[in-house]
Amino acid sequence: MIQVRDKVMNLYYEALVIELNPESGTVDVRYGTGASNDEEVEEETGIPLSRVRLVHTWDFIEVGDTVKVKEGALFFEGKVVNVNDFNDTVVVDMGEDEEDGSRLLETHHRNAVTKVYSGRLPREMFKSAINKVLQQIRGSRAFGSVFESKMKESMKVQDGEEES
Repeated sequence: MIQVRDKVMNLYYEALVIELNPESGTVDVRYGTGASNDEEVEEETGIPLSRVRLVHTWDFIEVGDTVKVKEGALFFEGKVVNVNDFNDTVVVDMGEDEEDGSRLLETHHRNAVTKVYSGRLPREMFKSAINKVLQQIRGSRAFGSVFESKMKESMKVQDGEEES
């Protein structure tokens, strides 16, 4: 698995490498697995390696992941807000403190944390997320029109309607 950077908005989305082309310094990828009937499977060829980065294995904890933290015999769910460089110490947002309303941030060793859900944005959610953002900013006169045009341009590039 790799992540491919969008040409316009610099967002990354996940893909599976179909072929590596060392002569041209490009990769061919497939988006989506086709595991569900609703999921689209798309392929893109000739992506320069400058737009590609490796994805960590599933058990690698990343910011945004939902995790379960073991404390004694109990498990508590939270969201990762920070991880050290060695991926062995994790800061987890455990929710809101009932007494004063502040966020409960706890630091745990990696061995006490189990990943439940990845915080990465899958390819099939990319357009849905963009459409939601566009709906929310359409009312903003100062910022909305510039941002909306960039988002639409990004979606055209995603769909292969424009060539670089």
